[in-house]
Amino acid sequence: MEELILREVQSLSSQFPHWDEVMEKYDKHMYEIGVESALEERVSTMQEVLGIYETILKVCTRCGRFRDTWDFPVKYYLLPFGHEALLHSDKMGVEFTLGQYQRQLFLRSGLHAPSYLSRVGNSFWSCFLELELLGEFSFQANGLPASEEARKVMRRLKSGKSSIFQVIRNYMCFEIFGGHIEDLGWLEVKWPVTLPWSDLIARAVKAFRCIYKINYTLYRYGGPAFNADGFNPSVDRMPSHHN
Repeated sequence: MEELILREVQSLSSQFPHWDEVMEKYDKHMYEIGVESALEERVSTMQEVLGIYETILKVCTRCGRFRDTWDFPVKYYLLPFGHEALLHSDKMGVEFTLGQYQRQLFLRSGLHAPSYLSRVGNSFWSCFLELELLGEFSFQANGLPASEEARKVMRRLKSGKSSIFQVIRNYMCFEIFGGHIEDLGWLEVKWPVTLPWSDLIARAVKAFRCIYKINYTLYRYGGPAFNADGFNPSVDRMPSHHN
């Protein structure tokens, strides 16, 4: 995999200076309020920025050598202080998001069909440890059971900093106190916008592979019930950073 990533980075390296210029223009125009000509330039710059992220996502899918197909071209969403490019796995219906919010780049995906977490082995959790090494990794909870008992448990255990602990804690709260366990939360890795493109691509590819493996493990246990029991991409979306 390392050799494949290196080849992809080398093939794109001649574009990196232009990518830097595009991102500098993006930063310059992000807060501008100007005449129509300036607006057109901002739109053009935004299209180039999102094109960069689509290119990186294509590298992620190629280097992962997944037995899957993808819904390119990606879908785009603009945020008040950023943007995101969304890509779906056709096999699992899982959504992957790559983008920027304020001064950080992020790769994000939901933890799908978490009702199967009780079936996974140790290698599943090792992916979480690998993600910790690739960037600023976190588990973002979507919600918890509404019962007072669940709130008491969370108040007592809220200081847990380990993402693995947080996932298991929240899963157990749903198992014990009830609720819609399929909406457990999502996984996110963040990097500073100053990270060189070669490093960003290498880390993004590895993080994408880890997150894919996490969800594919749950998909294998869920089988045909995965999409029925889990996240429905036609109805639900992970919350954007501005929500």
